Amino acid sequence: MSGGSLTSGHMRSTSNTSVAFLHTLAGWFQNSEHRHIARKCLEKSESLTDNYTRPLDLHFLLSNKVSTLYKDRDNSPGGLEKAIEACNQHIDFAEDAKVAFEKEYHGQPLPSHAGFHQTAIVLEKQKNTRLRSIWLRKLNRRAGQVIGTNVPNAAQRIWQRKISHLQLNC
Repeated sequence: MSGGSLTSGHMRSTSNTSVAFLHTLAGWFQNSEHRHIARKCLEKSESLTDNYTRPLDLHFLLSNKVSTLYKDRDNSPGGLEKAIEACNQHIDFAEDAKVAFEKEYHGQPLPSHAGFHQTAIVLEKQKNTRLRSIWLRKLNRRAGQVIGTNVPNAAQRIWQRKISHLQLNC
């Protein structure tokens, strides 16, 4: 590495891209004292994305972003809004991630999805029932498109329980 940059020079012992390296590195700085480092890693990782970024790199970057920003939802101005926006980004990219997972890990169950999961948690805590209802319909529609039938029955049941719980509390 030259000039102190984490993303320049030659990487000799990894097959990771710079995007993957940085979002993975961010995972090491998740305690509250060092989370500002995680946010910087994620910001840099996101700035390196382009039309050629591997879909799974982007999926895991957005997943890490959701997790990191949600942890700071109460500690920074606009923290919850930033976390919700990260959830939206992740949900909007879910279909592309699904296609990439199915191509790379044919026949394997899809992993959990931080954007859907975290949005469901936010909805559970949301007092505005009209807003919850709108989000619930959006989440259920998107989850149906993304989760489909390729998810094991247990994962489908977990999602349906989560949706049912939110519907009962609307």
